[in-house]
Amino acid sequence: MKDKLILLLSFLLLSCKTQQIAEPVPVYTCIQYTNISNDNNSMVFCNPENLHPAELIYEWRLKERKTPEKLMLAKANLESGNHVNIFRLEKRLNMISCGLFQVLKNDAIRMDIQQQMSEYDSLMNWCMVKSGGNIPKAVFYYNTPFGFFSGNEWWVAKTMKMYAGGK
Repeated sequence: MKDKLILLLSFLLLSCKTQQIAEPVPVYTCIQYTNISNDNNSMVFCNPENLHPAELIYEWRLKERKTPEKLMLAKANLESGNHVNIFRLEKRLNMISCGLFQVLKNDAIRMDIQQQMSEYDSLMNWCMVKSGGNIPKAVFYYNTPFGFFSGNEWWVAKTMKMYAGGK
């Protein structure tokens, strides 16, 4: 009896090794996007969910960053209204601005919050180095990497007002 049981188990183990195992079924997440703006220059689509500044601060502090936290908060608010999943088709550039910080891409790429923050921190750090630590000039380079900084740009003034604590 014991020999038959061992033989049966051996047979089962051998037959299991030769069976094909089915590929896992992919899981897709459906995100509903809304067209919130459409004009001659751009089309903006987003998921209506946005993050509270406290949530952004929490996520930002999970890793060591080089960019000032207050500057990150100002840029996230001004660029996307704190929307993690927002895309803007820049028609004249034939590119797409993506995510919290509206980084230009060739395609609409959805990234999680940490990926977006790391990408922003790296890019803004490059701008800070290029500007010699001058934050208004770094903000200018973030939006116009190859232009000439005059100090009178509206987006720089708006960012600096928010960075300083204004609305």
